[in-house]
Amino acid sequence: MRNGIGNMADGTRQMIVDQQYRVRNCSFEYYVTVIALLPGDAWSANNARVRTMGGWDMLIHGYHLYDDNTVDWDYSTGGRFVYEEV
Repeated sequence: MRNGIGNMADGTRQMIVDQQYRVRNCSFEYYVTVIALLPGDAWSANNARVRTMGGWDMLIHGYHLYDDNTVDWDYSTGGRFVYEEV
């Protein structure tokens, strides 16, 4: 693992918890931070809980991590704002 990339035995690339990734094909610099990696389900193999820069927390399904360390995904569910006490 290096540069926020985990390489699995089958050659797929997996995001790493506590790493920040730029969202691919976004019109501005937009990043998500991985909170947790979750097991695959009937719809997609790669799932992760992420938090945006603005505090929006969501589960992303079917993410793909590209060679340039950007990420996109098929769809998201369970989105909500998370407020942390300072």
